[in-house]
Amino acid sequence: MGKRPTAAQSIEEKKLGDRIYQVNSDVYRLTMPTDFSVGDVNIYFIDGPDPVLIDTGVSGPRTIESLQGALAVIDRTINDIQTLLITHTHVDHAGSIGTIQEISQCMVYVHPRAHRYLHDVDGWWQASMPWFRNFFLGSGFDLKWVNGFKNARKIMCGYAESCSELQPVQQGDSMNLAGGRPISVHEVFGHTTDHVVYVLEDAGIVFTADHLLPRISANPTLEPHHPFDEEKAKPLVLYRESLKQTAALSAEIACPGHGRSFTNIKGRCEEISQHQAMRCDDIYEVIKNKSGVHRKELSLDIFGKVQATEVYLTLSEINAGVELLMSDGRISSQLQKDIERYSIL
Repeated sequence: MGKRPTAAQSIEEKKLGDRIYQVNSDVYRLTMPTDFSVGDVNIYFIDGPDPVLIDTGVSGPRTIESLQGALAVIDRTINDIQTLLITHTHVDHAGSIGTIQEISQCMVYVHPRAHRYLHDVDGWWQASMPWFRNFFLGSGFDLKWVNGFKNARKIMCGYAESCSELQPVQQGDSMNLAGGRPISVHEVFGHTTDHVVYVLEDAGIVFTADHLLPRISANPTLEPHHPFDEEKAKPLVLYRESLKQTAALSAEIACPGHGRSFTNIKGRCEEISQHQAMRCDDIYEVIKNKSGVHRKELSLDIFGKVQATEVYLTLSEINAGVELLMSDGRISSQLQKDIERYSIL
């Protein structure tokens, strides 16, 4: 993720407590702590006769205590939550899904593409590791690095929970929640291929999570081939189409997963799209000057040396970029000794 000047225009929110901000009369932004460099993650509470929570924060007692404390400010508790809407599977957005569902007995909605992962987080990672192993070896990394990635994934799984009580939501669905208020569902694949945003129609608010952030361009995250797809999805190709669809939504305020709520949704979508195009041009120039370069080399040339925990993110962006460049017919790939290398066309 990269910080740049932003077209997003922050709206005025009312701070009610250490971790709770009022966006409008019955929508609240709650900031949950994480151990990650991105900092706190936003989740949202829609008050009413049947309260709704959007996303959860990471797994662990610190999140649950922070959530209880924030809700207490408005005389609510976790037990009051009737519906939990998940935007996507990343641990800072769905990590406490099991605990919150167990406490509140709420209905939990996620996109069908997320069900396999959220039903059994550990099992999904074990089943997916052969794909990741082959991908990293094919990117120019050695087995030692792959084993390090496996160990890091075990640590990350400590921030995640599984949940067996899941209901599907997908493009075009509309639900009447929080006392009969219409909430529509929109697929915005790209950051992940299970990401959705929720629009609170009568308030003109879209809860964008990581799809649309005010100051950060979210990564098109590296994912294995999904069983739903005949061929592997190309995250950045999907992301750029999703941004066009988001810009056309009938919403005026974006409530993001990180940072403050903002307006000028169309301008921010265009800005992120431009940033993505510039990154792809950077990747193309490296390939033009270093024919036969592989993904690890591209990552080093574009981002330089980063902490081991950040390599997955930089490699995600590199892979998404080369997939888009190949889709656009600008570069080609060749396997040489099981390593994928790129050249311009």
